[in-house]
Amino acid sequence: MDKKGSRFSGKRILVTGASNGIGKGIAEGLVSEGANVINFDLKKVDMPGVTTIQVDLTDWDATRKCLKDIGSVDMLVNNAGIAHPPADFVDTEKAILDKVLATDLMAPFNIGQYVAKDMIDRGKVLPAFCTASQYSPYYIAKAGMQMMTKCMALELGPHNIRVNTINPGIVIDTGIGQEHWSDERKAAGPKSRTPLGRFTTVKEVVGAVLYLLSDDSSMTTGSALIIDGGYLCS
Repeated sequence: MDKKGSRFSGKRILVTGASNGIGKGIAEGLVSEGANVINFDLKKVDMPGVTTIQVDLTDWDATRKCLKDIGSVDMLVNNAGIAHPPADFVDTEKAILDKVLATDLMAPFNIGQYVAKDMIDRGKVLPAFCTASQYSPYYIAKAGMQMMTKCMALELGPHNIRVNTINPGIVIDTGIGQEHWSDERKAAGPKSRTPLGRFTTVKEVVGAVLYLLSDDSSMTTGSALIIDGGYLCS
């Protein structure tokens, strides 16, 4: 069992979208365990142990240039993602679909492909973690992430590269969570369907990330870890 506070000592870990929300919590958790975190995000943020590279992840070539500039990393957390205003399927505009798929599906594919190839070329082990992290474009992107995770796990397993995804429920202590679910009347519906009777917190997501990145999950790949308080059971 890894010792608390040193599980990722000296490791260089790339986290996308770590300037706020769940990504920020992940970065802080990794730093507390000894990691040196590189944050790819549009917004710059000052955090001890975190180096921020400002880049538009939807720009394929610019992202690849940044990946080349930072050199090799030991682990990857594809966290960055966006939501969008609710709209019926028949009313969803192409621009919204393009934006969500570019951020939530194409960007993780681009980064995951680049980092995995680098790891294979160096003969190193990469516990890669893809998170992906009511909206048809959003759900389409996340469904794509699930299948992409399985495909990556299948092909990269022989190189001792693990690929997993987590599927959090409503994470209440983020900007998006507060924006959409702070109204108790609106929140009552999903809460009543959740066996544990509450929403997920960033801390609970971070715990899952640290587990999947650590040697404690050394035989786990191609899996989807659901953190929703049992919502999908109802």
